[in-house]
Amino acid sequence: MKGEIYLSDNYKLILGANLKILMSLHSVSQQVLSEKLATTRTVIARIQAGEVGISLNTFLKIAEYFRISPPILLERSSYEDLKNAPEFFEYDVLGVFLKNVLNSLHLHQYPRIYLQSQGVSSGTLNRLFNRKNNPNLATLVQISQAIAIDLPTLLKRGE
Repeated sequence: MKGEIYLSDNYKLILGANLKILMSLHSVSQQVLSEKLATTRTVIARIQAGEVGISLNTFLKIAEYFRISPPILLERSSYEDLKNAPEFFEYDVLGVFLKNVLNSLHLHQYPRIYLQSQGVSSGTLNRLFNRKNNPNLATLVQISQAIAIDLPTLLKRGE
């Protein structure tokens, strides 16, 4: 899948199971969800089955559609857990959440030259280190790849 984020097989299965529960809770069919996410019903079915990875864009759209915190999508959850999950997905809140994740990484311990050699632009680093903006999830993914920590682990650091 183009732009796919890395998820282990275990996280793919957890995401799929949670998506099934959320769809049941909200009485949403695969067809309706696929239309809302601008994807196909087959992709939704394969995500539910834990057969495929997921693009960053689709992952965020799922969280936004169900108004649920992105990390919750990657936690082993029951019907009751998801029914009572806190709403979360205001973009300013997401930015603060991601900034907390980045702060927990102690990025100052990583030489800028290393992060730049891994594809993180100097402009992005300057904005992050100077706290001039809230990072987006694409930036977080880029940094997670640079420091070899998978996205689910990073997302759990921001809670």
